[in-house]
Amino acid sequence: MTMTYTDDAQWTTGDIALLSTDGVRLRVPLKLQSASAKLRQAPPAALLRAPASAATLRQFLTLASSQSYTLGAWEDALPLVRFVVAFQAPALLEIILDAIRVSLVTNFTLGAFILAAAADSPALARDVIKAALDRRWGWVGGGVPGRAVLDPSGWPAYMHKTCPGVWAYALARAWKLTRVAEGQDEGELLGAAFERVLAQARAAPPAAASSDDETWTAGEWTLTSADGVRFHVPAYLLLYLSPVFRDMASIGSGPPSLEFTDSEIESAPVLRLLLHFVTTGSLSISAPAVEYNLEHVRALVLFLRKWQAGPALNHALLQVERAAERGQCCAMRAFMVAAAVEDADLLSALVAKHDAFFPASETEGVVGASVWDPAAWPLSMWTSCPPHYAAAVARAWGETRGSSARAREFPHAFRRGLEVG
Repeated sequence: MTMTYTDDAQWTTGDIALLSTDGVRLRVPLKLQSASAKLRQAPPAALLRAPASAATLRQFLTLASSQSYTLGAWEDALPLVRFVVAFQAPALLEIILDAIRVSLVTNFTLGAFILAAAADSPALARDVIKAALDRRWGWVGGGVPGRAVLDPSGWPAYMHKTCPGVWAYALARAWKLTRVAEGQDEGELLGAAFERVLAQARAAPPAAASSDDETWTAGEWTLTSADGVRFHVPAYLLLYLSPVFRDMASIGSGPPSLEFTDSEIESAPVLRLLLHFVTTGSLSISAPAVEYNLEHVRALVLFLRKWQAGPALNHALLQVERAAERGQCCAMRAFMVAAAVEDADLLSALVAKHDAFFPASETEGVVGASVWDPAAWPLSMWTSCPPHYAAAVARAWGETRGSSARAREFPHAFRRGLEVG
């Protein structure tokens, strides 16, 4: 297949070229190729598809040529940082990070924290935290006016939509739990707490070995979860569940064997919950002896939507709504379930429970705190909830804090946040 592109008017000399996502070819002079490991490793006369626009590639080549950078809008810097990281140019990345540090003094923006996350630089994030300590949102900038810049209940929507969830979670949790005694450096304490929470959240669990499930050992179908657990399942359960599975059975020449690949919604715990659900009709949300929790339920409803199991999906959402009404489950995690499939009616019903709190059995959220307080949210809320829903509920919490009429105002503030988007 022949590639079509337009040659850049400025960058016209060099044996290696970069092809931008918007179809512009930029040639890289030999003296600039040493700036990036990927460029150094490229064969002669290579045309490399670059994960960036022509504007970003021009920024990159100008940076490599001048060895200097001045930060403008953080939104313009973000694609450059991402490209520099992807093309393995650490010396250029340090130049950008130094420019961001300089900007913190005269032109602070919370976008600098997002840039630190894109660069995977906890050290820069700590500098941003120190610079932001005494700052509050005004009537411009997108945050809730009067709220501290680091307070997650005042964050603008772009923080939820653009910042990696694990970084936002680490900052929010550090903000919630850090206590400063007289004589202590608040910036140092908050920065250290942020790095500690970030490291804990990013610690990878050990990889699971392939195995057979101990319960589901007999059946015509073999399902292999994304984490390598095999389930032998009676055919009628799956044929009843989804027309997709029925089609597979009708066109196949033998017993189907499915290997799932989505580690978020097709893991062994989710398949166990699925099979429990289709055999009993219950999610067992409030039963303490059952291992399933609402994060598994959230994954399950996404699984059911993916595999077009409409009646089962509706039944699962109804059970979540009833459990929330009876106080049998955490309203915030039920909110995540509803947000995953964009069930507007269930979302509205859940935010009406303005006085819901994390129970003593909570293992990830902050026990005793409101489930709507973003500083108390568990990591899963930051990484799994669609950003526009998370932003709307966080802002509603910030706007109604201290109001004697919060019960009435909170749902309305949430809906306003969704409309603003």
